[in-house]
Amino acid sequence: MKATPAGVVARLRGSAAAGSTLWGLFDQALSSFTNFVLSIAVARQVTPDEFGAYSIAFATYLIALTVSRAVATDPLTIRYSARDVDAWRSATSRATGTAIAVGFASGLVSLVAGIAIGGDIGAALVPLAVGLPVLLLQDAWRYAFFAGRRGRDAFVNDLVWTLALGVALIGVIVSGAATVTTLVIAWAIGGAVGGIVGVAQARVVPRLAVPAWLGEHRDIAPRMAVEGVILSGAQQILLVAISVIAGLASVAAVRAGQVLMNALHIATYGIYLAIVPEAVRLLTRSAAALRRLCLAVAAGLSAITAAWTVVLLLLPEPVGRALLGETWPLARAVIVPMALVTIGGAIQIGGVVGLRAFAAAGRSLRARIASSALMFVGGIAGAIVGGAIGTAWGMAIGVLAGSLVWWYELWVEMRIAGEHRAAEGPNGPERRIDIESADVDPGVR
Repeated sequence: MKATPAGVVARLRGSAAAGSTLWGLFDQALSSFTNFVLSIAVARQVTPDEFGAYSIAFATYLIALTVSRAVATDPLTIRYSARDVDAWRSATSRATGTAIAVGFASGLVSLVAGIAIGGDIGAALVPLAVGLPVLLLQDAWRYAFFAGRRGRDAFVNDLVWTLALGVALIGVIVSGAATVTTLVIAWAIGGAVGGIVGVAQARVVPRLAVPAWLGEHRDIAPRMAVEGVILSGAQQILLVAISVIAGLASVAAVRAGQVLMNALHIATYGIYLAIVPEAVRLLTRSAAALRRLCLAVAAGLSAITAAWTVVLLLLPEPVGRALLGETWPLARAVIVPMALVTIGGAIQIGGVVGLRAFAAAGRSLRARIASSALMFVGGIAGAIVGGAIGTAWGMAIGVLAGSLVWWYELWVEMRIAGEHRAAEGPNGPERRIDIESADVDPGVR
C-alpha cells in the first residue's frame, strides 16, 4: 500500500522523537559517569576532610544548577522547542547569557562564603566561585541543543567536557599537585572548554539580557525555581529527620536502596531531558497526543523499574556484598519499597512532562509541594512505626500518593484546554499554550 504524505510525516516525527530520546539517554549516562569519575578522583587524591569540603562545593553547584535551569533553560525548553531556528537562536543567546549571570551571582556567594569560612571548605568554594559561570553555561548548552532537536550536539558537548576534564585531572594528579583546590579548578577547566565549544556548535553567542529574559518568563521561572529547591530540600531534610528518629542505620538503608536504584535515574533524567521538548511540540498539534506521550513515559519507566527490581531481588548474596559491603543486608530489606518509590517517581514524571508542556508552573508548584509533603510525612511516620523498613514503605506510600496529585493537576489543565477548544467552536484554532509569546496571565494557573 502506498504511504500517504501524512503517514510519512508521522513516521518521521516518531523517528525524530525516538532518536532524541536515545541521545537523551546517552547524554545523561555520560554526564552521570563524568560526575561519578570526578567524585572518585577527588576521593582518592585528598583527605576525608577535603573530600567533605568538595562534597559541600558540589552541593553548592547543584543548588546553583537548579536555579539556572529554572530561570534560564527550562523556559527556553518550554517556550522555544516548537519555534523556528531564528527564534531558537535568539532565545538561546539570552538563555545562556542568563545561565552565565546566575553563575556570577552564585559564584559571588560562594566566594564570600569561602573566604569567611576558610579552611578546607574555603579551599573548595573559592575556586568553585570562579568556575560556576562556565559550568552553568556548559549545562545550559545541553538543554538548548535538545530544545533545538540537536541531541547529538548535546552528547558531543558533554563528551568534549568529559575529555577536557580527564586531561585536566590527569595533569593535576601526575604533577603531584592534587589538592581540593586544584581538582576543583580542573573541574572548572572542563566546564570552560565545554562552554566555549558550545558557542562554536550552536553558532550562538551568549547575551547578557537578564532583565528582559526574566521579565519575559516571569510567569513560570520563579515558580520553577521554588519547585526545584523544594524537591532537593525535602529529600535532604527527610534524611536528617530520619537519622534523629530511627538512627543512622535507617538512613544508611534508605541511601543504600537509592544507590541500587541509581541506574534508573540515568534513564529517568535522560528521557526527561529529551521528552519535554517533544511534548511541547506535540501540544501544538493535539492535547490528546500529549496525554498519550505522558502515559507512555510513566508506563515505560515503571516497566523498566519493575524489571530492574526483579534483577536486584535475584542477585546472589556475594554479588550484593561486593557492591555494597556490609550495607547489603540493609539495602536488600528495602528493595521492594524503594522500587515502589522509584515507580511512583516514574508516574510523577509523566505528569511533570505534561505540565511543563503547558507551562503550567502554578499547577506544577502546587503538585510539587503536595507530593514532597506526602513523601516527607510518609517517611517520618514510617520511621516512627518501623525503623528502616517502615521508613522505606512510608516513603513509597507518600510518593505513590503524590503521583496522583501530579496527574490530577495535569487532568485539570487538559480539561481547561478542552473547554477553550469547545468555546472556540469547530472552526476555531485549537487552544494551546502560547509559545509565540510569554505574555501568559499568571492567574490562569
